[in-house]
Amino acid sequence: MQSRAGWLLLLPLIISTTYARAAGIPDSSVLPAWSETLTTVVDLAKRDFPGFTAAARRSGPVTDSELVNGVRLASPQQAPSLEGADECFVEREQHARYLCRFFETGTADVGRDEYVRLVRLIEKAAHGTVPVRAGNPVVTNTDAFESRSATVEVAGLKSGITVEELFSRGKPITFEVRLEGQEALAPAVLTEAPLPDLNAFQIIAAAVRIEQSPHTDLRSPESGSGSGPVTMENESAARIAVYLSGPSTQRVLIAPHGSAKVKASPGTYKVAAEATDGSATPLFAVQSYAGGERVRFYSAAK
Repeated sequence: MQSRAGWLLLLPLIISTTYARAAGIPDSSVLPAWSETLTTVVDLAKRDFPGFTAAARRSGPVTDSELVNGVRLASPQQAPSLEGADECFVEREQHARYLCRFFETGTADVGRDEYVRLVRLIEKAAHGTVPVRAGNPVVTNTDAFESRSATVEVAGLKSGITVEELFSRGKPITFEVRLEGQEALAPAVLTEAPLPDLNAFQIIAAAVRIEQSPHTDLRSPESGSGSGPVTMENESAARIAVYLSGPSTQRVLIAPHGSAKVKASPGTYKVAAEATDGSATPLFAVQSYAGGERVRFYSAAK
């Protein structure tokens, strides 16, 4: 009887410890899955999360339930989830935003260590960094709550990925990963010296030169609507020159992390691209455009 009584006394402690250990931030084994998820989420964020709609507005007086639970002006919708998160969703008001939350039940020291681990996991999974600048990272203290937050800057994102830990009376409450939606990348301002104009023959020759030289294969374009311009996005940190040789012939200059809408006659093209400062391996592919496609040019460092 004494043995059974002892186990009964210990059972709440065992259950509490088990649940506390289950909460919080996973280890680095999730990196491959997180990297795949964040690639998808960042791509959606660049286009302000297409397909995720705003909540329908209700008119009239507030209900008893809304007095108790509050009113959500944005309707949360299921979204790609970071493995180990307690909830992940997209909500939309004027712009959409992606949120992932991890609930914590440990001590302040545990919360601090898990916050650091979460930031480092996001950096690695998103191939970004937390730059040292005013307001990043930041610690906020009030009478009731404290928070730590840091923004991970990612190529092509204007707002980055924010990681925040919220804690009360020294005890962590929740960790949150936020990614604001944004409209399609605006063309960046060119700061380099302009390049001389090229005629059609010179553009064709440039495409052939890159085709016959060491290069990296350009990824296939994302299919379009069949009409409209082709969107070309520069995901690299260098200005690039894109040479189109086909039914229409043109050179397009795109600033670092910028984009361009290109009117291209339907048909098959030799598509070649190179960094104007020579910092990356050129890209080349033969691609067919009908209209509305999206082509992403990435950095292939030498």
